[in-house]
Amino acid sequence: KKKALTYRKKKRMLNLFCFHVYLFNLKLLLIRVQFTISTCHFLQMLLSCLQVCCTVGTECESVEERIGMNSGGGSEIEKDGSNSDEEGRSFEGSASRMTSTTC
Repeated sequence: KKKALTYRKKKRMLNLFCFHVYLFNLKLLLIRVQFTISTCHFLQMLLSCLQVCCTVGTECESVEERIGMNSGGGSEIEKDGSNSDEEGRSFEGSASRMTSTTC
């Protein structure tokens, strides 16, 4: 009789353990699904924004033009051909960075 009781207890404990593991895996699965949904949503947002920038292109171009005008004004004051070229390149890099952040 004692052996039978201990066997039942062990079986019950094992079932409880398995059930908890099952619940834990279910939670992990839910978290994983939520995470994938959020990442997909984020990627879709990013892609749609990039598409808008590529198709319309007005906002991005206007930002680049503004930065170009600013760099042009700076080079006019300095009146140095070589420096203005270098500045223009650096401003182009910042323009692309700005467009990516605005999008």
